[in-house]
Amino acid sequence: MILMSPSEDCTGFADTPAYRDLLRQAADGSMPRAGAEHRIVDYRVLMEDPDRYRGKPVLLRGSLVGICLEDLETNGGAVEVVARGILCDRSADHAVAICAPRSVMPRHLGDSLEAEVEGIFHCVVRYEARGGWKTVPWVIARNVADLWK
Repeated sequence: MILMSPSEDCTGFADTPAYRDLLRQAADGSMPRAGAEHRIVDYRVLMEDPDRYRGKPVLLRGSLVGICLEDLETNGGAVEVVARGILCDRSADHAVAICAPRSVMPRHLGDSLEAEVEGIFHCVVRYEARGGWKTVPWVIARNVADLWK
């Protein structure tokens, strides 16, 4: 299992061996679960102390928006479908980037989804978007549950 060191953060959504390993763990079910003892965390908690949570299971809730599917080529040449989106709080002021194998996402993906996301906090990522540079936590999800179903 490849984990990032506590001080390792990403510039952009880098396709690294650690990222690929977390996707594999999410897809095959070997990723550690957050469990009942984990409280729900949010943007603020992850950004205040990223070293405490990096590489550990987390549980989040919010509106998952901007969902898109992306094909990633594997080492063997096969294509793996990955879903990406942004999990926003009620105010939409803070967001967490979410990435997951398509197989762990709800069957129906609309424009947005009220979701509970369980996964591993991968790193803090910085990327350029409309309005300038954004810095957000990046979680690789093992499970995305539609809270409205």
